[in-house]
Amino acid sequence: MTMDCVRIGVLGIGRWAKDVHIPNLQKLPNTRIAAICSRSAENRRIGAEICLEKPLLFEKPEDMFNCPDIDAVVLTTPNCEHAGQSIQALKAGKHVLTEKPMALRIENAREVIEAVGTRVLLVGFELRYCDVASAARAAIDAGKIGKPRLIIQRMWRNWGGSWRTWRGDPAMSGGIFAEILCHSTDLQSYLAGSEPVSVFAGGGRTPISEQPNFTNCAIQYANGIQGTIQMCLFMAGAENEYPFEVIGEEGRLSGEILSGRLLLWSGRDAKPEDISMKRGPYSKKGYPGSEELAVDFVSCILNGGTPRSNARGGLAATALTLAIEESLASGAPVKTGL
Repeated sequence: MTMDCVRIGVLGIGRWAKDVHIPNLQKLPNTRIAAICSRSAENRRIGAEICLEKPLLFEKPEDMFNCPDIDAVVLTTPNCEHAGQSIQALKAGKHVLTEKPMALRIENAREVIEAVGTRVLLVGFELRYCDVASAARAAIDAGKIGKPRLIIQRMWRNWGGSWRTWRGDPAMSGGIFAEILCHSTDLQSYLAGSEPVSVFAGGGRTPISEQPNFTNCAIQYANGIQGTIQMCLFMAGAENEYPFEVIGEEGRLSGEILSGRLLLWSGRDAKPEDISMKRGPYSKKGYPGSEELAVDFVSCILNGGTPRSNARGGLAATALTLAIEESLASGAPVKTGL
């Protein structure tokens, strides 16, 4: 059956749905926000107000999943609900864009993969869609730095110690690594072009935090690349900073996701070439790659294909964040089980 318009239902009307997913999807041709689902009558009202056309309103997710007038759903619910709701929607025949993480347990992630079938499932890891990461990946694929050997990635922020929403409850969010560090683990897998095999993590938490707020992770990838991810959530002077380095046998890439900076040394003795994204610091709501993620979701539904951020990548991100937690607790290297 040929589809000329993707009718999308949105489950969960929090900030990310209102400010990012709904506006981005409504910019696309052949796309309509056709339904809003929330347990809250007030959120249903708010969601309906930002839709360009009057949507169907649902209180129960299963009613929206089973509605024949909906082709796809966007899940922006707490992390603990993503896997079960994805499976339920997929079994009802819907395409799914689920916010990250796809699942909090490896067995649940595998259940999601089994349920996908011929449907599209995209996981909301927008950083692998951003212009800087895409340009870096293209330079690697073109052989600009030779064979990649090392990837160094950092997440620098200056936050307080407590989260007063569901994100501060590990039972709902999966903890700080599942909620925040998963962006870095997924981005590094994308830059590596491979899945993580094992990790050795150190770190801990300062007195201001109820959860780990600094870590250093050494990661081994299946293709032999060695990776490092560092996270600090109490760095003085930091805002949201995502710098990275990809070091190859014949060159180097140095980038920063939010600023758009990207430098290339093509040759060990080369001078740096500025191949930065000509956009300046990212100022839109969401993160770089959010708009491109929406485009990929709709394009795969209409034209076929597998999303750049797919269920297998969702499994790898879950496996690595769980292995980081285990390694930090045990003080020993841990295999991801992929």
